[in-house]
Amino acid sequence: MNKTSSTNLSKPKSIDGSFYSDNEITIRPYIKSDQSSAVNCLMKAFDDDPLMRKSIEIFSKFEWEEVAPELFAWLLFMIHKSYDMTEVVIDNHTNEVLCIAIWEGPSVNLTMGFWSLGFLSKLLFKDYGLLKGYIQLMSLMESKKHRLAPSAHHLQALGAAVQGKGLGSKLIKYGIERATKAGVPCYLESSNPRNISFYKRQGFEILEEIFPLNNDKVQGPVVTLMIRPYSIAKGTPSVEGA
Repeated sequence: MNKTSSTNLSKPKSIDGSFYSDNEITIRPYIKSDQSSAVNCLMKAFDDDPLMRKSIEIFSKFEWEEVAPELFAWLLFMIHKSYDMTEVVIDNHTNEVLCIAIWEGPSVNLTMGFWSLGFLSKLLFKDYGLLKGYIQLMSLMESKKHRLAPSAHHLQALGAAVQGKGLGSKLIKYGIERATKAGVPCYLESSNPRNISFYKRQGFEILEEIFPLNNDKVQGPVVTLMIRPYSIAKGTPSVEGA
């Protein structure tokens, strides 16, 4: 077993760069060669996500199976390239990604701005409806985040290819420890109600529930905005969400 100190998460001490390893799994930073397996992991994890499914149904001219892989690949590429705060659980027997946590910093940096423009340009020519939906949703989510948790580390996605193995619990703690070291809270938007109890067990608290796809005829899927205050880990006043 090889586990590094939580105070050095950005630079693992082990020779192979991993945070933790045993006979079955390795937890380490995401690398470029993980992309295909990571996208497959995200596809399985978010296959029944109410918000993502409904958004593509409403806005896109393509089916879920056609558009979701490219969407996940772009988002993973942009966020990892911009913040380098993505970790994975790897199956030591198959080298497949079993679980992935994608984090971003508290503000949009130049790299994220550049790649976001590229992503939006691609959507403009391929799927204008999805572009409008993406801008609508992201504008709402970003405005909420900057109001409720402007300095937080933001968990954009946590996905496990197989549920019930405790992989999410193992992986999320590395991002939480990184935020604790930085002296900031953690923030997320959960678009699947079944995940709320899991995040509560990790110390997250509900801030607000929103319905970003609401219209005059139907109430869209709920999104739960949650924060893990810095005070939970350090016993000091919360930076936000107190």
